[in-house]
Amino acid sequence: MRYSQRFSRRLRLWVLVGLLAGAGTKKGRVFVVDKVFTLGEWSLLHLPFRLRRAFFSLCFRLHPTVARWLLWLVTQPHGERLDWVKPVKQDGVNAVWIGPGYSSQSLAHIETAAPHLDLVIQYIHGGGFSVGHATMYMPSFMYLLEILKSKHGINAAILSIEYELSPKSRYPEAIHECMRGYCYLTHTLRIPGSKLLLAGESAGGNLVGTTLAVIGHQRDHAEYASLPKLPMPAGSVMISPWATLHAGSPSYAANEATDVIRTYLLNIYITNYLPRRVPMAHAEDNLAALARNPLVSILYADYKDVTPVLVVYSNAEVLQHEDAQLVKRLKHLGVQTDVIVRDHQPHVWIIEPMLATSLDAWKQDMNDMIDWMAARV
Repeated sequence: MRYSQRFSRRLRLWVLVGLLAGAGTKKGRVFVVDKVFTLGEWSLLHLPFRLRRAFFSLCFRLHPTVARWLLWLVTQPHGERLDWVKPVKQDGVNAVWIGPGYSSQSLAHIETAAPHLDLVIQYIHGGGFSVGHATMYMPSFMYLLEILKSKHGINAAILSIEYELSPKSRYPEAIHECMRGYCYLTHTLRIPGSKLLLAGESAGGNLVGTTLAVIGHQRDHAEYASLPKLPMPAGSVMISPWATLHAGSPSYAANEATDVIRTYLLNIYITNYLPRRVPMAHAEDNLAALARNPLVSILYADYKDVTPVLVVYSNAEVLQHEDAQLVKRLKHLGVQTDVIVRDHQPHVWIIEPMLATSLDAWKQDMNDMIDWMAARV
């Protein structure tokens, strides 16, 4: 039976079962929606990699406003994934706690229990600072927490930051939101740095780097200078990090055909993220200088006293060159730096299985990343 026929048959069957089970009730409609989303994911995962890459490449060509809506529609939590999600919005912190059964627990209970966990991961999503949301990688988040528990005996949770997207919010606001999340974990909940990891992909990987740089130079930043000293996390994971927010990387052109990212979109994202107001005299030079600010392009940051870092990237993605340069700089600065690098994967494949060449490749690389995380505890 052809793939499209199997898809159609399963869809009709699940819709029929949902309607019969719910008899038009809200519960029945929720059941149908969940199965439709599940089947949509199943269908994408079982498409040949070449077609999946073409599909996501097309999606990334959309205007950021359209891409933002489409990404939310495709990746919003549904079904059992909703049971893992608990939003927190207080004292300038906008984030989501992710853990088994969290939706039915009070926020106070989750916060009280958090310091007693073995590990808390502050995750920062990517999307060019312009698209994406805190729960867009729920299958990977759930898998990560389950493997940490079953394989390593580590009880963990994720705090995923829901930072305001550009162009509504521009540099440096996303950095401040990530820092408020880290202060919430360390100062409000009193979780020691030895139990914390930072992680993020793409633009989120950039924000991991800037967060580390601010923590390491806390007294140099007026917003945080008067706060109690912030501890370094036990480690950090940068997945396909966007390390330089300016054009010119040689892998932009060389790898565009093998990646899902389109380089012209990177320029749109940069325009959306960087401040509109720069001095009119020599404006182009001023923007170029801003793009080399270490809190904009993390390749130029000074990673003072930074704990171990894992950098994940592919030789087939457009950010390959700058990520390889970031690894060199981290090692040059004396940072313990480990690398997961693959030859044929697209951007952020390790956190989004639908982008990986195969589910087996995704699972193998995810397990390697999880093993690295577990070794930090």
